[in-house]
Amino acid sequence: MSCTTRLCARVAGGPAAGGAHAGGQRASLTVNEVVARLRADQGFAERVGEGLPLETIEKMEAAGKCDDGGEVPAPTRAQILQLCLRSSVPFIGFGVFDNFVMLTVGDAIDATFGVRFGFSTLAAAGFGQCFSDSFGITLQGFIERFSDRFGLPDPKLTRQQERLSSVKSWVQFARTLGIVLGCLIGMFPLLFLNTTRRCIVDVVKDTLPPEERMRLDAVFKSKSFREGDKLLTCGEPGDCMFVIQQGEVEVIGRDNQNNPLSVCTMGPGSIVGELEIINNHPCVADVVATENVHTKMITKEDFLSIVDKDNCAHIFHDNVRSSSQYVWYRMKMDK
Repeated sequence: MSCTTRLCARVAGGPAAGGAHAGGQRASLTVNEVVARLRADQGFAERVGEGLPLETIEKMEAAGKCDDGGEVPAPTRAQILQLCLRSSVPFIGFGVFDNFVMLTVGDAIDATFGVRFGFSTLAAAGFGQCFSDSFGITLQGFIERFSDRFGLPDPKLTRQQERLSSVKSWVQFARTLGIVLGCLIGMFPLLFLNTTRRCIVDVVKDTLPPEERMRLDAVFKSKSFREGDKLLTCGEPGDCMFVIQQGEVEVIGRDNQNNPLSVCTMGPGSIVGELEIINNHPCVADVVATENVHTKMITKEDFLSIVDKDNCAHIFHDNVRSSSQYVWYRMKMDK
């Protein structure tokens, strides 16, 4: 039974009045007539109010103040804190779930489809975000219901207080803070995912005895390039291997009409020229410095005098199959 119906019933004589007379009287009373009678008889209004729930009376008082042009009371500090807590917790859940799915799915895509089809890491992250948003919409109701089980405090704001601009601003602030905090917490998979890639030369060093490692380190020489300089030239013999220490290079291949084609960029920790040394074939692409680049260089003769060529070839070929940076190389070798 609504508040208006209960009031009409009480003013008309209450449910106990019974009979057609009571029913007819209730039907004949309008809301305005109920209000007029309550205002005219203070004692009667108090008796009616005693039978109504406290929450209903509070809402009626707030509505009456608004109808009379009165000012809506501002929420207390305790109510604001309760409102912020109640508004932020569901969005913390959304943030945790969103980043967790994006990172784990994105990493899986990068390690599988990224290697097979040459997706960049950013593209894999974008696909992971698609999965994350899709699951987030699907599980939205579940997250909200799960948040409600925490027994979060109810600020008990009236409808008029909820419409205040200050209250809306606090709600928006709490939601924003919640989603940011949730996203930060949702980054915990980074503690377990292998996000660092060792330089392939370090992998080769692990297969060498200590004295051979020292020899290999000793024959590496520092060499720098300016922007636009070529580390490797397509079609020319590959007689040097470079480990990029600082800066970035661009790998530029050739299409079927021999036109330049940007393949990828490589930064610190990357290595170029190693496959030409091991497989003894000309360079399959230009490698050009896009900025000032500092490298560690070793010649083909020095490298093969220290390492076992067959073992090294096995390591390099495994790296080719597992890294998206070598998609162009695999395409050229498959022809």
